Amino acid sequence: MFRSTTKQKKLATLIQAVALTVSSLMLASVTWAGGNNADAEYSRWQDVGARAAFKAAAMIRKQSPGFKTADSIALTNAGYADINGRSTMAALDGLSSVLKISRGAHSLIEIHSSASTPLWFAVYDKDSGNCAYLQVDPAAMQEDDAPLFSKEAVEQVNAEHLFANPAEYGQKFDDKVFGGNEFRIVTIANAVAAGVSTKALRAFEFHDHYCPGVTSGILLAKYIEQHFSGSLFIQSIQPWCKEDALQAILNTTPGKKGYDVLYPTEADLAAWPDWAKAASPPLSMQKRLAQMSGPAQPWDSSSARPAARRTATACWTSSALISGIWTRWTDRKTSSRLSAVSSWPQTATRKSWPGPALIRSL
Repeated sequence: MFRSTTKQKKLATLIQAVALTVSSLMLASVTWAGGNNADAEYSRWQDVGARAAFKAAAMIRKQSPGFKTADSIALTNAGYADINGRSTMAALDGLSSVLKISRGAHSLIEIHSSASTPLWFAVYDKDSGNCAYLQVDPAAMQEDDAPLFSKEAVEQVNAEHLFANPAEYGQKFDDKVFGGNEFRIVTIANAVAAGVSTKALRAFEFHDHYCPGVTSGILLAKYIEQHFSGSLFIQSIQPWCKEDALQAILNTTPGKKGYDVLYPTEADLAAWPDWAKAASPPLSMQKRLAQMSGPAQPWDSSSARPAARRTATACWTSSALISGIWTRWTDRKTSSRLSAVSSWPQTATRKSWPGPALIRSL
């Protein structure tokens, strides 16, 4: 009787242990469903990235059967965009595991965006120029039967093809064939395919697209690196796109007291020279895509007076260069100051793709 009771107690203890284990597993499954389990959450978003990669590759292969993942460039705002309050960072690993892309190879491009922006993926084939675009439907992350992607599209967007068909693609981009991300995808994908530098790519990612303004910042950063050293402080008048490039490349951020911008008053603007007043005119997306091709050749500063230290930050429109800037910076280490005003080079019009060599110079 005693032995039997002991066995019963042991059995009861075992049953209690099993019940506790089952309860723990059930609690874990509830936590998983609520998105608080780190491993499960990681796997979930990694799967989203992998599915996007497989889908995009299949879409491109329908247009170009010979597509190879080695020729792909993936652009995405994964890691910046949130869905239902959840980080999408792990999608980058799923994307890279399928396409064999990487940061070091300039084939995985992380585009800056706000957390509320829809999560999207774009895979560009450098060989054919075809680009597959996928936008994630937030509802799919809560409903198992819902399609994962709310928008799917594939278009040939290499620069030569766009310039040969401006009206067609102007309309497609007005219709937001890539969910409103047309300009950022087209400009960055073509620049990366042409062999842009790592520093320029960092500026594109932070600014979230490639444009004349960010080009001027890249050229200014190169000039500053050649002529200054130590801890820099930059003060910029009439801030625009160049600020993002200067911060991304030189690490001169306001939070570290390395950057300041001044917005000129109406009186200030009235006193500016004519070329400065003409700086930064607005351009429509269609004009940029149809008529702008790349930075004009930089102005030769050797002809300027040495004391002026002028630097050209030349960019293009269909009728005139638009990149007039006025920037002052200080090298804290040497306490030297330089006021540099960009020159206004001669009017230039470029309606054809100049080739990758010019882009690689950035």
